[in-house]
Amino acid sequence: MSMEIKNVDLNKAMVRYPITKTKAFQMPLSDFQIELSRDCIENNVEEFGADCPWVFPSATSETGHLEEKKFLKSEAKLFKEVGPRALCGIAGLPMPIRRSKYRVHISGR
Repeated sequence: MSMEIKNVDLNKAMVRYPITKTKAFQMPLSDFQIELSRDCIENNVEEFGADCPWVFPSATSETGHLEEKKFLKSEAKLFKEVGPRALCGIAGLPMPIRRSKYRVHISGR
């Protein structure tokens, strides 16, 4: 979640990822993503100040932005043994849609 505000162009509905594992790229933003980004940026000014560089800042992380939790080796082993559906249920988290057998119906498509 290290999306910097300077890399988000809400007017052109694009976000740039200048630093990746392979090469830099741009990605279009949906209307929902534009609205979410705009709301986050506006709310960040109130909570983190006008100089906050992140779209998704965090007051508790060392980097200053939201980060994915890294699994410990024991957690990764458990994940493989019981599967993502069981772990999400234990943690009270929603099942990741990309790993779900259910399809999402989007009206109008």
